[in-house]
Amino acid sequence: MLVSANIPERHLQMNRPDPRLLRMTGAMAASGLGITLMKIALPTLAGAMGQSPSEIGLVAGSISVAWPVFGLLAGWVLDRYGRIAGYWTGLLAAAVAATGYLLLTDQQANPVLILCLFGLLVGLGEVLTETSGQTILPDLVDKERYHDGNSLLQGAKTVFATLLAPLVIALLLDGQPRAVFAL
Repeated sequence: MLVSANIPERHLQMNRPDPRLLRMTGAMAASGLGITLMKIALPTLAGAMGQSPSEIGLVAGSISVAWPVFGLLAGWVLDRYGRIAGYWTGLLAAAVAATGYLLLTDQQANPVLILCLFGLLVGLGEVLTETSGQTILPDLVDKERYHDGNSLLQGAKTVFATLLAPLVIALLLDGQPRAVFAL
């Protein structure tokens, strides 16, 4: 086989991804899926509860407001406490929202306020997990493999959050809305 002298040796070898990178890729894909499911489900459920268009918008806005409110703070948290701690905190915020929804929504007099609170927690979870995922690569791979690691990490997350989440939500919301939050 002819090999060009211009191709670096590292590109000719089949390198297996580092197990830490694979674990983080799986975690980012799963958290991206779960958070996106809840981001779609909360406003949808507000509509299913018979809320007005402005109340549905309020629920959707509570999710989106997390970026301007917590975005700068997320960088400080990650610098001070570490990317992994920030990632786990983001997962915890999303888990609290999911668990809270499963436990409280049927018992509350003002479901919009509760959905907005859960939306803010989901948004916080997204800010922390996304910011961690975008900055964690130097901890997982060597500098010369950033492009490979970034492609794997961001590609898997994008497929799960952007492509798989809408399909899953369409299946779950029609038959069992609470299953979105259990998932």
